[in-house]
Amino acid sequence: MNCNFEFHFEFQKSKAIQIFTTLAFITFLNIGVMQKAEAQNWFDAGWSYRKSHIITGSSGAGTNYQVRVVAHKSAGTDAGADTYLGTNVLDDFGDVRFTAGDGTTHLDYWLETGSLVSGSQAAFWVEVTADLGSDQVLYIYYGNSNATTTSNGNNTFLLFDDFTGSGLDGTKWTKFSGGTPAFS
Repeated sequence: MNCNFEFHFEFQKSKAIQIFTTLAFITFLNIGVMQKAEAQNWFDAGWSYRKSHIITGSSGAGTNYQVRVVAHKSAGTDAGADTYLGTNVLDDFGDVRFTAGDGTTHLDYWLETGSLVSGSQAAFWVEVTADLGSDQVLYIYYGNSNATTTSNGNNTFLLFDDFTGSGLDGTKWTKFSGGTPAFS
């Protein structure tokens, strides 16, 4: 009888080890698949670098807001709107792109031309489509020496006019009364 008990115990121990090994192997495979899937969420292979940037949400904020992101071509500690991209970004910041938190959905943006300090910093306005009622992650891609800017104020804002030229854009502004506006 004692021999049967030892056999039963050894059989149970062997079965437990087999189950544990199988579960460990399945877990290992799942982690590998998840990491591989995350690695595939890349905007475009032409971009060598990306950095996450957190937009702090506010209860009831809603969607499709423009948020300011100031990119610096130096090392530093990110805080608020400021993010530091190191030296792998072009001097004119023309290689900067923004995506939603999934890493692939392109977000419209406008490079604030008056803010550009070549080789140092640039301010961008990014249209965040996610609900800013809570914190949201966006990704900043950079490091593509062949890229030129795709900045587009008309796609980023509901109404956009950067007031270039000598007059108002008549398709966006209507004069109701008074004198003639002057620009310089």
